[in-house]
Amino acid sequence: MPACAFPKMFPIGCGNLLYNKFLRVPLTSVDQQSAVIGQRAAKLALQLIEAGQPVVPKPIISSHASSFAPQRASKKPLARS
Repeated sequence: MPACAFPKMFPIGCGNLLYNKFLRVPLTSVDQQSAVIGQRAAKLALQLIEAGQPVVPKPIISSHASSFAPQRASKKPLARS
């Protein structure tokens, strides 16, 4: 047996894209039911408003590689020509 064995893996998408049926190979995906999530969020917001509670979500920053300066291989100054 190899040191690291993986079961057969297949790509799966997220969001159940509307244009999925037009792809060359339709992608199996997880339907997150975003419309239902939106309806529930709206109902909860209305309940909080009616109860006199503020509805102010706290923003969260999700940092990824695009937020950071690129790293150079060495710290030597670049030569000018």
